[in-house]
Amino acid sequence: MNGFSCSRRVKAFRENRGWSQEQLSDISDVSVRTVQRIESGQRASPETLKAIAAAFDLDIHELAKTDQEPSRNSGLNLTSNLSATFCRS
Repeated sequence: MNGFSCSRRVKAFRENRGWSQEQLSDISDVSVRTVQRIESGQRASPETLKAIAAAFDLDIHELAKTDQEPSRNSGLNLTSNLSATFCRS
């Protein structure tokens, strides 16, 4: 897949905020193992993506976008594109 994969976007958003996987887990109420799986490129359910997107104060469409790297500033300037409903790299 061309572009910035969902797994890389989750990791980039997390790292841009200075969060560990454990912190993202706590904030999103998703297990650490699930965060690890997503960041390693495994599929995530829509519910999990919604929880992680909410932790980043993003819409799920912004998190699943695959054609550009997340903004370092806020991520809110990204356009919507749900081409990867279940986020897979």
